[in-house]
Amino acid sequence: MPTTRLTLAWLSLTLFMEALVYGLITPLAPYYARELNLSAGQLGSFFAVYSLALFAASFPAGSACDRLGHRPVLAAGMLLLAASTLLFALVHNLWWLVLARVLQGAAGAAIWTAALAAATALLPRQQRGSGLGWMMAVTGLGTIAGPVFSGVAFHSLGYAAPFFSTAGLVLVLALPAFGRSLSETNREAQEQSGYGNLADMKILMIILLVAASSFSLGMLEPLLPLHLTNRFHQNSRDIGLMFGYMSLVYFGTRPFWGHLGDKKGYLPLILPGLLVTAISLPALALAPDLVSLYAAAGVFSAACCAMTTPCLPLLAEYSDRKGEESYGRSYALVNAAYSVGLLLGPAAGGWLTDCFSFSGALLAFSLLLLLLGAGFYKYTARTRQTPSPTRPGK
Repeated sequence: MPTTRLTLAWLSLTLFMEALVYGLITPLAPYYARELNLSAGQLGSFFAVYSLALFAASFPAGSACDRLGHRPVLAAGMLLLAASTLLFALVHNLWWLVLARVLQGAAGAAIWTAALAAATALLPRQQRGSGLGWMMAVTGLGTIAGPVFSGVAFHSLGYAAPFFSTAGLVLVLALPAFGRSLSETNREAQEQSGYGNLADMKILMIILLVAASSFSLGMLEPLLPLHLTNRFHQNSRDIGLMFGYMSLVYFGTRPFWGHLGDKKGYLPLILPGLLVTAISLPALALAPDLVSLYAAAGVFSAACCAMTTPCLPLLAEYSDRKGEESYGRSYALVNAAYSVGLLLGPAAGGWLTDCFSFSGALLAFSLLLLLLGAGFYKYTARTRQTPSPTRPGK
């Protein structure tokens, strides 16, 4: 058990580091625009490249996890992450910047897929919700720490400082991947499994939930700052505090939802979380004052987390029940769905806002969430008489 806990802690740190490196770029956007003479469109495309690379690399990473094992894929991902971080430190033009971002996205696909698959194989089935929830909470700290560390280091020591120092930490953290034997799953079953699971309604519903969650987060990323500036006259510091608060709520409540899912079942969490997410999303645009806005943002973040927390353990359970244990492929689907939502959310949200308004865009997506909720309710009503997939063997 102590060895298992140490391994889970190390896997959590790899996810923390990936999230931290991802966040290093955010405060440097004005620097890139100024020093490399980038337009707003070029800068937006540069940020979007990560999602494209994450999507493209997720499926090969998932297949490699199930065929070769978790350890070599995680080791390759950490080395790619270190290489991309060093490349960011040395970049002098847009094309090198894009290459660094592509390597970063590919590294993210390998790290997320392998770390989550290895953790799932290590965790007892009845503890997967809380175990994976704690891993996501640690990752959330990386999401928050990345921009803060980058901004402070850049201001104090110059552009390359955050990248060189972080690359060194990534390499140190990668060392156990070359000597530690991670828990592996049934290779024979994995060789026979593929991505045809999308035809399974249970799997498809989970993938849609993940995509819907990342779509809403991606939509808010460019639109909420504009709303905060135009409606409440907030500056960049205030905007950062709002997003930091939302991240704290989202990742901070994840262990609670995971523990509740372990005790009460994962499926009962999804529909209430989805409905509250749909209701609270338009409230972000309609809140009359900052106190109300912060309250709506907290409710939205907690509900969105409740909607998505069951997705990882449910995918693992469905894989177990089919006798495949192809966790790599399962989490590759999660990565791909997340990247698609994150990529389409800003563009669709901007288009809807241009056509209607900020409140109209959020209301339109809320209606889509309610339709998804109706489909989920219809599916669960049909399967209510069958044993819950969260309680195998009972």
